[in-house]
Amino acid sequence: MTIVIRSFIAASAGALFSSGALAGSQFQDGWRSFRDSTIQDYGYEWATVGHARNADWVGPGLGSAIVRVGGVDYRYRIAKTEVTNRQWYEFVLAYAPYVSPQFSGSSQFTGTGVGLSGGGGYSLPASTAEHAAQVGWRFAARYVNWLHNGKVNEAWAFESGVYDAATFGPPSGGPITDQRERSEGARYFLPTRDEWAKAVHFDPNRYGEGQAGYWLYPYSADTMPVAGAPGTPGAQTNRGTLVHVPVMSYPNATTPWGLFDASGSAFEWLETINASQGGRYGASSDKGEFFIDLDRIQEWTQWSPTNLVGIRLASVVPAPGASLVALAAGAILRRRRPL
Repeated sequence: MTIVIRSFIAASAGALFSSGALAGSQFQDGWRSFRDSTIQDYGYEWATVGHARNADWVGPGLGSAIVRVGGVDYRYRIAKTEVTNRQWYEFVLAYAPYVSPQFSGSSQFTGTGVGLSGGGGYSLPASTAEHAAQVGWRFAARYVNWLHNGKVNEAWAFESGVYDAATFGPPSGGPITDQRERSEGARYFLPTRDEWAKAVHFDPNRYGEGQAGYWLYPYSADTMPVAGAPGTPGAQTNRGTLVHVPVMSYPNATTPWGLFDASGSAFEWLETINASQGGRYGASSDKGEFFIDLDRIQEWTQWSPTNLVGIRLASVVPAPGASLVALAAGAILRRRRPL
């Protein structure tokens, strides 16, 4: 019996790590079940969103339209914080040798927090380094490509892998021809509208232990988050205050899955595109009074890919590492060793 178990473990481990990925049988095929034991965190803290195959939130949207959102039938990860200007600055410096001259000084590429320095270089003001970066969608997509390709500093690593830059439409105006959804095998990506809504509003214990449901607003509430400057008693967001703050300025205000700044800070790019109008969706609320109630689960904003919007990364769930499998194999062998 011991020999059979050893053979089974060896065969299983070889099948897992010869490809570097694990397709979980409990998930559907394609990228949704893709697993990679080598995936990195890249300095971000990640929340794993489980409870696969949860039901949609269904309710009224604008006008008489009914909104269905939040149902996701696979596990995934999402960053607890938005990409900061400091993190974006690393990308700017890496992509600078390859960026088209027409975009080398464009805020679509540099964002709102990275500046131009003398001699055609770039600088990062310390005062805004930890604020959310706000950039164009096509450069957010290139950032995701770069992470997917292991931060290789070669031109190809920025242009494909998750979103094919060859599909991107004209720099300004014209039809939106951008790739509609991530490529198979994507390790990192921009969240879809459903993925974002689930990570922000869905709670597996909404109505009690094991009784799932949705909160209308972020931070497990059906009432608007309390706006105020950081440190103000009871404040949960800078939404509506016009005060710019670093990420995680409200450490006690998180979504059921542990995400920060789901209200305020910056809008966040989504992968989802609106077929009828050709615009990319953004999620979360901004700081201006006009957007004061966009925290609600049924509210979404459409942007041109050239608008400046923040980024919250999503990724596949890593597969167990080789060392973990080896430990598990050893434990099984010890339990089954003949007396």
